[in-house]
Amino acid sequence: MKLVEVKPLGNFEILLVFEDGQRRIFHGKNLWKDRKRFLPLKDINYFNQVEIYECLHTIGWPGPDDLQISPEWLWRSSTPIVNETLQGKIA
Repeated sequence: MKLVEVKPLGNFEILLVFEDGQRRIFHGKNLWKDRKRFLPLKDINYFNQVEIYECLHTIGWPGPDDLQISPEWLWRSSTPIVNETLQGKIA
């Protein structure tokens, strides 16, 4: 499973595009609730700096904290895009 694109959508949501073309929305608002190491992501400006770490096939955020999330976990924790009303949000 490989991510080919990520795009912050605001409100702690990320568009995920997988190599098979599947598009999903990751809702990250509670990411830090049970995972204290993700507390820096409560800052929406930092959260929106998400990027793909292609060599590891993960997403992550810049900085010394080494915050990364595997594509498999993202897949299980995200919602498929099925509602056409979201299309304007992700265009």
